[in-house]
Amino acid sequence: MSDLKYQKVEPIARGDGEAIIHNGPVKEIPLTLIRLAYFDTDWAWVQDKCISLSSHENVWVRRACVICFGHIARIHGTIDRAKVDPVLHRLRNDPEVASAVEEAYSDFQIFLDA
Repeated sequence: MSDLKYQKVEPIARGDGEAIIHNGPVKEIPLTLIRLAYFDTDWAWVQDKCISLSSHENVWVRRACVICFGHIARIHGTIDRAKVDPVLHRLRNDPEVASAVEEAYSDFQIFLDA
């Protein structure tokens, strides 16, 4: 995707994020997930949202899901490994997302007691 650029991550209300995820343009979903991971206080809800989108047909959505797992570990100091590890194991075989999976595991090592 040649039009990718870094953007400032701004807070987003959960309802607005849900609307984008379910009805918005696919190209807005990755940043929406990242915004939720950064600012929504219910890390488990964001984690589960990312798990549910981890098989999305769009590579950037899948990649954002994996990146969010690392952000959740870093920001909240926790993640449900029993739920997330099987997803990461599956995505490790996705060549378009595999490098992000390794980064997520690195974040887990750094920010979790695991």
